[in-house]
Amino acid sequence: MSRPRGRLAEDMCAASPAFATVWAEHPVGAATEGVRSLVHPAVGELTFDYTMLPVSDLPGARLLLCTPTQGSPTEARVVGLLDAGERATVPTS
Repeated sequence: MSRPRGRLAEDMCAASPAFATVWAEHPVGAATEGVRSLVHPAVGELTFDYTMLPVSDLPGARLLLCTPTQGSPTEARVVGLLDAGERATVPTS
């Protein structure tokens, strides 16, 4: 497992005992990895490395983990979208 996904799993395990239990059991099959891009109307192209994991206890179900591709502007663009979303939901009085 790559280090960024390893950190993600560690953080999720620390935040959720239920996730930690499921993660420890590893109820997933073989992973498929790759790169996917999409065009967001406000920020342009976003490029993500992905890992798709089939969940063995749920036939047909997949867990898709996406992380911004290193060296791309995707992380900054996603942070900008999240910041804009937070500003949009803050009530003004």
